Amino acid sequence: MARLELSVTADLAGRTVRSLLKYELGLSTALINRLKRTETGLTLNGTRVFTSAVVQAGDLLAADLSPGSVPRKFRPWLWSWTSALRTSTCWC
Repeated sequence: MARLELSVTADLAGRTVRSLLKYELGLSTALINRLKRTETGLTLNGTRVFTSAVVQAGDLLAADLSPGSVPRKFRPWLWSWTSALRTSTCWC
């Protein structure tokens, strides 16, 4: 897996990048979220793009799935905070 590309046709025009990634390319929400955090993870016509962007006919949407471009799982600060709460002895 290195790169997925989707050439936007007239019938796909007007949809969001997230919609195309999920329903046309079959990417999971978790993978889309990881790709958003990389410089070249998601591009539209060679330029980094937000998943809320609306595509037009003729656009080229690309998802870079090479192992070095997708970051490993990260631990959000909230997870660490809730873990600390669970390990405390008393909330009196």
